[in-house]
Amino acid sequence: YESSTQITRALGIKRGAPLLSVDLKSARNRLEQLPWIRAASIEREFPGTIRVRIVERRPLALWQRKNELVLVDDEGAVITPGNLDRFHDMLVLVGKDAPAHATALLSILSREPDLKRRVNAAVRVGGRRWNIRMDNGVFVRLPENDALGAWRRFARLERQHKLLKQDLLSIDLRIPD
Repeated sequence: YESSTQITRALGIKRGAPLLSVDLKSARNRLEQLPWIRAASIEREFPGTIRVRIVERRPLALWQRKNELVLVDDEGAVITPGNLDRFHDMLVLVGKDAPAHATALLSILSREPDLKRRVNAAVRVGGRRWNIRMDNGVFVRLPENDALGAWRRFARLERQHKLLKQDLLSIDLRIPD
């Protein structure tokens, strides 16, 4: 309901207004200013209908910035800083450029689904690499190059040696051996 009210308000079209008096481009631009709308199209359908199609942003992760969490999409755009309760189980990103690189990181993490389920945060370090925080507090330091290879190596070591059950603070995968 709230989103349909926001759409109606953003469109700024009064019921009964002549179709030809509606500025479709301006109405579309106002719709696309809503943070959760990626793209919109508006068409006239005579005799008296305005057809609106929207493409919503897809929530990807929570981004911690300036001591607050905001919801970001797969392009790194901020969707909303509020009403985040239903997104509490999403990955938390930390770092200035973290949202822009999150899709690539999630692609890497997804290659090992059992481990990915245990990830609860990812910290972007120096704009080059990631430190992954697991659900038990252990940090896994991924290298700048071949992060996927390192993540797979970690998964193999976890299956063989149950590293996450040991008393470790961090696992540094930047060192090949």
